[in-house]
Amino acid sequence: MTRCYPLIPFSEAQNTDKTEYSVTAFAFRQAAILTLEFLISDPCHQIIWPETQNLERQDYIWESTCFEAFISPPNQSNYFELNLSPSLAWNLYRFT
Repeated sequence: MTRCYPLIPFSEAQNTDKTEYSVTAFAFRQAAILTLEFLISDPCHQIIWPETQNLERQDYIWESTCFEAFISPPNQSNYFELNLSPSLAWNLYRFT
């Protein structure tokens, strides 16, 4: 069975730039497989996309355009932070 989980975006009140782009995110879990999907609408081409690099693990990609997911087991304080960049850079952190 596939389960869909709602993802919580930043509040529009935090968007002080009055941008015209949007990001919609979905998370699906089937058994031990988690699938994340990000859909971007950028009709005015406001997003600055990084150049494509090699698929590799990197630190500090959150300082540029990237997608983040915070994943935690129910009722626990430990979690994983996943950073994915359109440049193909990525990282996964575990916090307790």
